[in-house]
Amino acid sequence: MASGPCRHTYHARCNHPPSARLIAVHLANDPIEMLKLPSFPALPGLYSLTFMYLEPIFAIGGAVNLFKFPGPIEWHHSLVPTSDPVPTSLDPGNTMSLYHLGCTYLLMGLAGNSVLRFARNRLGDGLVAQRRLVGAYMVPMIVSDVVLILATLLALPGRMALEPSSWNFLTHANIWMTVVLLAMRLSWVAGVGVAEASLKPSDN
Repeated sequence: MASGPCRHTYHARCNHPPSARLIAVHLANDPIEMLKLPSFPALPGLYSLTFMYLEPIFAIGGAVNLFKFPGPIEWHHSLVPTSDPVPTSLDPGNTMSLYHLGCTYLLMGLAGNSVLRFARNRLGDGLVAQRRLVGAYMVPMIVSDVVLILATLLALPGRMALEPSSWNFLTHANIWMTVVLLAMRLSWVAGVGVAEASLKPSDN
């Protein structure tokens, strides 16, 4: 039998999105309960806050920085710490490369949030299915984190990679923020703070 709409209460697993009137009624009756986030057992607590919200916000913020403020010229100038003044222009090739980087940041922010939101909202409380999808997302992100950290350190001139005191804000952000995200992803893969997924016949 096909499942019908949730007529009395709103459930995160319901396939029928609530109408604006239904939302208004439940907000009036129980605003705290209505505003609670749907259950996401595969990505609980700090993991969910970080990977579903903070990381996408920072990624989209990076795209805004590249496209608008401070823009590609200052971003390019800040990639490698230097005492030279900010140039007044940037050649078209570098400008296009940085715009492409901004598109990549935008893609990471939107895709990451969309994939994890799908796992939470559409897979219901199916812990095994949720973990499989979240894991499929985490693995390429872990590889990307490692490559980004190594590429950043290798591109720094001379012994600058071994002298964090000489780094600027962008260098610190590129390295340490990625290190923190990498550590959290590895913690998730190791199962730290994540409920155990026991296979059930209905999950196969």
